[in-house]
Amino acid sequence: MKRKLVRFHRSSLACALASLTAGVAFAQTTPAPTAQEAADQAARANAQVLQSWQQQTGQAASVGTQGKVEFHGGVTMDIYGTSVNSTFGNPLLSPLRDNDYGKLIFQGDIRTQTPEQDVTYVQGVLTTSNDRSVIARYANQINSFQTGRAGVGYQFAFGDVVANYSTLSSNLGLRGALATRQFGALTVTGVAGTVAESWEALFNRPALDNLSPRTRYLRDVMGVKAEYAFSQQLSAFATLQYYSDRLGSAKLPLGSPALDGTVLSTGLKYTQDTLQLSAEIASANTEDKNTLTDRRGSAFVVDGTYRFTQAGVGLRFGYHDLGPRFASLAQSVAPGIQEWYAGADWQISPQLMWGIDLRDATTRVAATSISPASEIELQSFSNRLSYSFQGITGLMLSLNDTRNRGKDPLGNASNNDTTQLGLNYGNQAWSGGLSLGVGHSRSPANPLADSNSSQWQLNLGRNWSDASLEKQASWTVGLQASLGQQVQKQILAGTQSKNTSYGLNLTASSTPLGQLLLGLQRQQTLQPTPGAPRLATTTVNLDWTKAFTQQWQLKGYAKINLRNQGDPALQVDERIFGVQGSYKW
Repeated sequence: MKRKLVRFHRSSLACALASLTAGVAFAQTTPAPTAQEAADQAARANAQVLQSWQQQTGQAASVGTQGKVEFHGGVTMDIYGTSVNSTFGNPLLSPLRDNDYGKLIFQGDIRTQTPEQDVTYVQGVLTTSNDRSVIARYANQINSFQTGRAGVGYQFAFGDVVANYSTLSSNLGLRGALATRQFGALTVTGVAGTVAESWEALFNRPALDNLSPRTRYLRDVMGVKAEYAFSQQLSAFATLQYYSDRLGSAKLPLGSPALDGTVLSTGLKYTQDTLQLSAEIASANTEDKNTLTDRRGSAFVVDGTYRFTQAGVGLRFGYHDLGPRFASLAQSVAPGIQEWYAGADWQISPQLMWGIDLRDATTRVAATSISPASEIELQSFSNRLSYSFQGITGLMLSLNDTRNRGKDPLGNASNNDTTQLGLNYGNQAWSGGLSLGVGHSRSPANPLADSNSSQWQLNLGRNWSDASLEKQASWTVGLQASLGQQVQKQILAGTQSKNTSYGLNLTASSTPLGQLLLGLQRQQTLQPTPGAPRLATTTVNLDWTKAFTQQWQLKGYAKINLRNQGDPALQVDERIFGVQGSYKW
């Protein structure tokens, strides 16, 4: 396949590349900037769009000095074998099976551009494998797909899109269409599609296990958002969404909720150098199609930060109130929560920083036909302190303390406190750290759960290379070791559980030989119940990677996982050996 270079005018680069992401915010119309301001804005927009593209697809894109954008597709093939030995051949002890497997991942992008800089594109990722631990129910599966067109002031996308409108309205992925259009300072975005577990579930594609491809109802969604920029700092928005579950689209237990609802919200955002503020209010109406019951709810959130630059103090604050009957297409804040929080960070000196956070939250559960309304309360107070030693570069001491107070629906109080002390050091050659922690949990309503806990963690690392001020390193070697333990003592029962772990990791790289990674981890758990089995896991990982060109790369790998050796009921021995080749263009 041939490499394809697409030339973009810098002023339109952000709009052209933004088509690759589902949630798009176009630059608002403002007074004409100077030439330097326009160049700076374009550079920032380019960086943001390229980062979004790489995060979404895992493919690299780069901008040259003349505004060139280079997109890469790729093919990765794995051939590997697995060997599994478990007690009595119990398949529940491991998802792996004895066999030889293959896995192929294809990702790519095809696009055209008009003289007016409008871009039409198709991009996606496809995986195929005969390993059911990789793809559980199909021989091949569409990971993502999107096609669309974008230009100055508009965008249209079809396939995997995200209706990321606001905290209270909508923040979900769906399979459908999204369109955005800018009218001066006003930007309008509309979305319509279906929420499904996968493309295979959407098309009701028969699965290899002969079970239904859907485990939940298909949900049809429509939404619109209008945002107006009063200035570079202040903007306001309004959103409206409608959603409806398709009864009969999945075989679910009798009485499973099938919802039909609408959500309306409005909000504002204000941003400047020292102050960021956002607020939103929403109303929702939801109906269960099976029980024909309605519920209405409202919600309000406000969040902000302020920084006193000269004093080195940063403040954060907020208030959230979501009614117990409020339901929307956003998952940022759980329904029923009513909370306020406040916090601050103070750079007392170049070496000393102090932080504090307070939170008071009440979770309300609405009454149902079988249970009354209830509330759960939680108060939290935490302190953080860090000190960098002036005489020893790289040495830092930190202290964290958190106090939690709770109250269950019956009014029973409880508390959970933790304190942790850490000492860390790092330079070009050495790194290390030691952390110590203690905690206790008390619940008068359930004294059997009262416990004291302690933990410690030690790690040490050393790096070697032939790097100097005159040249870059042609070889490097790194060694990392860790050791730790967690102990929880049940006060009333007089028992304890203990978890001990250690690890050793070696990394080595050489320009002609490639990169080698070798890791050894061991974890052992002692359970509090007398006679319970001692659980232990030992894992060895070995990877070797060699890049022959910028396009071609070869990797060999092995993984050995030994669990509960010596236990007649829980022993498992898993081994994987494979090779991977990849090509990018």
